[in-house]
Amino acid sequence: MSNHRVYISASTQSENIGVGAYGTEQSRMMYLADRIKYWLGTQSGKYTVFRNSPGWTLQQTVNDCNALNCELFIDNHSNADSSPRTGGSEAFYYHQGGTTSNSYRLAKEIYKRIAPLSPGADRGVLPDNAYVSSLYVIQQTTPPAALIEHFFHSNPVEVNDYLTHIDGYAKETAKGVAAFCGELWTETVAQIQTIEMLVDEMIKDGIVSNRDHWIGVLKGTITPVPAYLQVAFSQATKKIGW
Repeated sequence: MSNHRVYISASTQSENIGVGAYGTEQSRMMYLADRIKYWLGTQSGKYTVFRNSPGWTLQQTVNDCNALNCELFIDNHSNADSSPRTGGSEAFYYHQGGTTSNSYRLAKEIYKRIAPLSPGADRGVLPDNAYVSSLYVIQQTTPPAALIEHFFHSNPVEVNDYLTHIDGYAKETAKGVAAFCGELWTETVAQIQTIEMLVDEMIKDGIVSNRDHWIGVLKGTITPVPAYLQVAFSQATKKIGW
């Protein structure tokens, strides 16, 4: 059985605050990365997933990845703009390698799966020097790397949509990893099962109490009250030390 060594990084930009109930980019992307790891873990032991930690510098994250002989590296972010109407997903690849590189292929496999999820007009798969002169994590990691801007945390519509569909972003990103690795995706856990397990854990930890309501919120059939969502997320992050 193949075992792919995968590095799932998340933004450590705790100073970036999103609109509404979003909170910080670091806390949201760390949670997303953990859910990507969860979904890869449903694939019968095909992946060993490594993670960075909150508060790490970019150099610490890159050094950790490079020491672990990983097959690929993904850095997860949410974007921002001065206009609350700017939205969409975008993915960046190693520009020196061009569109024949594994970095481009990795970025494309993820982008084509997450782009349909964000309500905004999506922005494409771009070379890293289209953002700035270059993106450090893409330039310095040893394995093929991609940086993903999943949506805009400055856009209220995209934030509200993301908060009700977080696991969709996580699962589709994991599917992109599988495609890059040449592995077929196997549905071993139905989405409703993982949602129910997550809510049951939240109830056990005293974070929420109304099981049916929060299952509906995570399924996207119930629009959450932002104030309640903020309280629940605050309690959850305290449990894991963020």
